[in-house]
Amino acid sequence: MQLELPHDGDCEDAAICESSEREFARHSMTEHRRNGSDITVVIPTLGREILRQVLDALERGRVWPARVIVVDQGQCGEISAMLDGVKTRSFDTLWIPSQQTGRAAGVNRGIERATSRFVAITDDDCVPQDDW
Repeated sequence: MQLELPHDGDCEDAAICESSEREFARHSMTEHRRNGSDITVVIPTLGREILRQVLDALERGRVWPARVIVVDQGQCGEISAMLDGVKTRSFDTLWIPSQQTGRAAGVNRGIERATSRFVAITDDDCVPQDDW
């Protein structure tokens, strides 16, 4: 998708120009975030609500991961739906329901499914900063 912005002074409708500029900026940022990412983020969870904030923070990040793997030890179907929404808007996600308990078991299960060169691990209650 190639967007061309009107040249300064060529736009008669300020609202259309502003909308085009926002779309161009959003598209440019999305492409920047997707390019060259070779990292998977693994998040073990028991289904806590704060996981949504963690995913939102990753979406706001400067560079998106190639994939986010959530190992759901609480086996909460809502998390699968949440990850589908993230996948539609931004980066690839994988939901792994697990009957195993314990952070280490969740992390190991996620790492087993990672295919990228690097893996980052965070918890479902640790909201990353934009430059993380």
